Amino acid sequence: MASPRLLGCAATLGSVVVTCLLLFFNASFVMALLTAAESKFPIWAKNAEASQFILFTTPLVLVVLQWMFIDYARSRFRR
Repeated sequence: MASPRLLGCAATLGSVVVTCLLLFFNASFVMALLTAAESKFPIWAKNAEASQFILFTTPLVLVVLQWMFIDYARSRFRR
């Protein structure tokens, strides 16, 4: 039987890996959307600073929402 410290470390590393993967895919998705919709942006959103802000914050918000959904699903389907 594995020690509780080892299981806790494995769970933490698993969460970190899942979060990094989610951030990577979310950032790729947001960048693709920004590139595709760039011509339809209002004038203020065509700034480099605005697009960088959107590209930074949107994946973070998506990760928080995805983890909330994962926690909900785990608590809903666990006995």
